[in-house]
Amino acid sequence: MQRTCGYFLKRGFQIGFGDSENKIASIQKSLENIRKTLNEIFTNPKLIKAANRCADKIAEALGKIVGATARI
Repeated sequence: MQRTCGYFLKRGFQIGFGDSENKIASIQKSLENIRKTLNEIFTNPKLIKAANRCADKIAEALGKIVGATARI
């Protein structure tokens, strides 16, 4: 029986990747954990308050630059 290059590629992938069902389930579980963690981080009231304060400071600094430039 003659085997094609595709056969060996598929076989090599299966050997290299391992048990695909378990690997995919593990990846999905990891992605779900990452999603939950990012959701916790970006809905944290302290982070939101700090981000708003940072945006306010940046806006104020830009206003100072524009005002100083306009005065020249």
